[in-house]
Amino acid sequence: MIPWRSNVPTAVGKQKNLVYKLPPTTHTKKGHIACLDFRKSVIVPKNFRNAYKKFNEVDDRDNKSILIIEKNLDKIIKAFKLYLKQYVYDKNKIDFSVDLDRIINITKDKERGNRF
Repeated sequence: MIPWRSNVPTAVGKQKNLVYKLPPTTHTKKGHIACLDFRKSVIVPKNFRNAYKKFNEVDDRDNKSILIIEKNLDKIIKAFKLYLKQYVYDKNKIDFSVDLDRIINITKDKERGNRF
């Protein structure tokens, strides 16, 4: 899951391959951007995939972002793959990223019935 975030500092958006920029939402503050934040992506277990379907569509700016996501899904997937390549090879250089390796291991252990 790649989270849609409304208040990511503008400086993060200038770093290559970390986010997919979207138009400001109703919650975006000055000096921040709205985006899909690859750094905060997580693996969602199969039994929870339908549990997280929350969108606060308050006005046209939010609806516009949803349309942009749907229209550009192939570009978003391609950009996320580039992020994952960067994560694999340079993970120590990505500030505030989720430890995907640890999440994968925990998920595998839980599927095997092991406690973590």
